[in-house]
Amino acid sequence: MENLNAYLLYKENKYLLKKDNGLYRLLTESEFAPFKENVKKLIKCGISEIHETSVTSLFKGEISGNACFSETVSFFTKDEILKLPINVGEMFYVRDMLNGVTNINLYLRFRDEKLVTACSRVKINPFIAFFKHLHTVNTHRRLVRRGCFKVGLYWQGLTHDLSKYSPEEFLVGVKYYQGMRSPNVAERIDKGYSSAWLHHKGRNKHHIEYWSEYSAETGNLLELIEMPKKYFVEQVMDRIAASKVYRGKTYNDSAPMEYFMTREAGVKMAPKNKEDLVFILTMLSEKGEKETFKYIKNVYLKEK
Repeated sequence: MENLNAYLLYKENKYLLKKDNGLYRLLTESEFAPFKENVKKLIKCGISEIHETSVTSLFKGEISGNACFSETVSFFTKDEILKLPINVGEMFYVRDMLNGVTNINLYLRFRDEKLVTACSRVKINPFIAFFKHLHTVNTHRRLVRRGCFKVGLYWQGLTHDLSKYSPEEFLVGVKYYQGMRSPNVAERIDKGYSSAWLHHKGRNKHHIEYWSEYSAETGNLLELIEMPKKYFVEQVMDRIAASKVYRGKTYNDSAPMEYFMTREAGVKMAPKNKEDLVFILTMLSEKGEKETFKYIKNVYLKEK
């Protein structure tokens, strides 16, 4: 397994990042070497294991003296960094490093340079995980309920994700709690599948996986069929709420679309559902939540 080093350097509450092909990232070992002597308080913040082929050791250090930097590196405040276009994989550990975390241990998996898995490898005290996971589920359901109520889907809002309180899902969520991503991801990496997800997708009609059926033409090929509109809209609210929960203060109206394009653009779903999903998430990005919810309530849900 290849070992790499990455550095987040700071000076007077500003952090140094390098711009590379339109995206910002931490400095590599070779970029750090010329001014290594100008860095003090260098500490190891953790590691990031990528593709199971390389491990990046993460360091943070304070710059002293008058080190010279190239034109492609710039200083940013913490708030500015959270708004920069950063490689989606690096954002997970950059955010933790900015917040002073020193035990970062992430597993990242990419497909065609797109992040498809991000999972903390640090074990959390089960007692703490119980209440944190409960808070996450409650917060997510409250956000979905609020969105569903705004478009008139009261039953969907009230009953959304109730199966997450079942032992089959909740106890798994506690065991694999990670805080920044669904515990199902961590379970899937550990076991090769997620028992909680298999239980969940068969009981919640807002998931595209629920709407799979044997083909009437062949009799043996599973096909994804078009979702009824009320469940499709519940799925939209689910995506928005999940982005709000896991992105926290960095959430904006483009986050659900960014997540879809980065991780799910190639996911198979009924063509009409995919077309509608891209349209609505694009509207959310460009016009905001108020106009999008107004369209869903007054136009989309009333169309036959």
